[in-house]
Amino acid sequence: MKFDLKARVQCNFFTRHYGCNLVCESCFACKPAKTTEPLLNYRDFSLSAGHRLTRLDHRGYLAVTLPENLSPWTAMKGWTLESCTRDPMHVIYLGVCRDLLGSILADWLEAGLLPAAATLQESLRMVSLEMHAACKRARISFRKKFFTPSNTGLGTPADYPELSTTWKAAEIKVVLWFLTTKAVQYNADTDDACMHYTRR
Repeated sequence: MKFDLKARVQCNFFTRHYGCNLVCESCFACKPAKTTEPLLNYRDFSLSAGHRLTRLDHRGYLAVTLPENLSPWTAMKGWTLESCTRDPMHVIYLGVCRDLLGSILADWLEAGLLPAAATLQESLRMVSLEMHAACKRARISFRKKFFTPSNTGLGTPADYPELSTTWKAAEIKVVLWFLTTKAVQYNADTDDACMHYTRR
């Protein structure tokens, strides 16, 4: 996941962050590279992920970080690593949601739940038009932006499904609302189909 953590990193002068091989000041998660430990891969979200065992609290951060790499805020009375909160806009809408919403679209594409069309581009356009109509009915302000293979990461099988950085936080919030309502609708349709099947 690529959280938008620039402000957090720059305000606290962290030396382990998204732009480095060691991606986190609070654990030993790292990017896959020749010089890093594969068991600590930050892309591993399983419960048995190695980086989960390396979680650091403030005392741990002070103990394992070289003095010249410590945040200068450590000199401020009361500052702790835990006091560096992550704001919802950057972590949720510009972070987790980018991955989550792209993955949902990829799953629905694979399951045949997206509108049938000759091309992926056209199928995504039809979903976009449905989203625009839903926003209009719900009186939600949303500029007419369209899903495309490139801005959803669905262009090729090798692509990682995620919404691109062209999607802003307010837009992602609306996309989250729309896809949630679609998921509820799909779930209701599935329940109805199951009820019909069991009554036969």
